[in-house]
Amino acid sequence: MTHRGHAVIIRPMHKLSERRKAKGWTWTALAEESGVSRSTIYRIEVGKLDGTVPTLRKLATALDCSVADLLDEEA
Repeated sequence: MTHRGHAVIIRPMHKLSERRKAKGWTWTALAEESGVSRSTIYRIEVGKLDGTVPTLRKLATALDCSVADLLDEEA
């Protein structure tokens, strides 16, 4: 599926939450590090918002991992 020309990932992002928590970061801390809004991070984590590839890249960079590391196995 695409959104505004970008591929999107539609599902709760459990590994994103796990990586964030492993660093001891709140949604606010990850937002500050990644440049992605706190509400967007929350909504991606719980599956209420599609994570576009550019957004996931920002989050992965902040978390020192790859986009693939954020995807659950069923992705």
